[in-house]
Amino acid sequence: MIKYFLPIILLFILCNAVQAQISICELSGKRAADCLNSIQTAVPLLRTNLDASSGGMGDAGIAITSTNNAIFYNSASMVFNKNDGGISLNFVPWLRFLGITDIYLTNFTAFEKINEFHAVSASIRYLNLGELNFDHSHNLNKYKPKELFVDFAYAYQINEQFSVGANLKYIQSDLLEGQTIFGATYQTGKAIAADLSAFYTKEINFINKHTKINAGISLSNIGNKISYIKSTVNSSRDCLPTNLGIGTAVELNFNNKRIIVAYDANKLLVSEIDTLHIFCHKKVLDGIFASFTDTPPANELQQISHGY
Repeated sequence: MIKYFLPIILLFILCNAVQAQISICELSGKRAADCLNSIQTAVPLLRTNLDASSGGMGDAGIAITSTNNAIFYNSASMVFNKNDGGISLNFVPWLRFLGITDIYLTNFTAFEKINEFHAVSASIRYLNLGELNFDHSHNLNKYKPKELFVDFAYAYQINEQFSVGANLKYIQSDLLEGQTIFGATYQTGKAIAADLSAFYTKEINFINKHTKINAGISLSNIGNKISYIKSTVNSSRDCLPTNLGIGTAVELNFNNKRIIVAYDANKLLVSEIDTLHIFCHKKVLDGIFASFTDTPPANELQQISHGY
């Protein structure tokens, strides 16, 4: 049981979604605390790594030849998977080192190649935040916050080296449904979002004839803004963590073994200035374009996260 957990839940509503391994700011010698990104978005779980192999490479996965969890990184790569189908089940217990046993993240993913040129995939992600007890206005309230995401993906191989993909996802973030805090009544946040991706691969004769050079790009979480407060005013809505990811990888294949060197760069396409006052005010497309120019170039570079 989790007691007095309200501050952590509120942080989930308005927390930073960048999954940076190390930023250019940190590379310059500054402390990580001095390089914090001020961009605030809802549902950061959409940017959380759920694949063990990519997690071991700093979350780099955009340009890796397809795994069962390609739907989370670059679904366009699914058609290049050597297998005709596959499933995966991931379970991540959170905060166990603090003695908390009822917080966990789990997901189930399945994909299938319809034929040489078409592949489909689906995934269900579920985050359980345990039981929340908090005392507000001298009333003890109990609540079990949770989040659910359902993804569907399709990939099409254009030629032997290039493919494209698209995802459609349903988002349901139930953090404080029905609770009234400081005069605001909370509701379950819901949204629909889409991903667009592309993948390129080419075999070259380097060390052996099965070396691959890959490149990928993914534009993810493009969707409507989400609201946790019962209000008809658009100013009380939060941005989704819309993200642009670009990756490259070199894969050396030796019989049944692979050596992969990969690098990903990610940038949130959310206006930093727009979110300084907590809520997201710009229209989705306006925020995407403004995210490249709303702060000085040095700050824009600090917003790029790197995985390798």
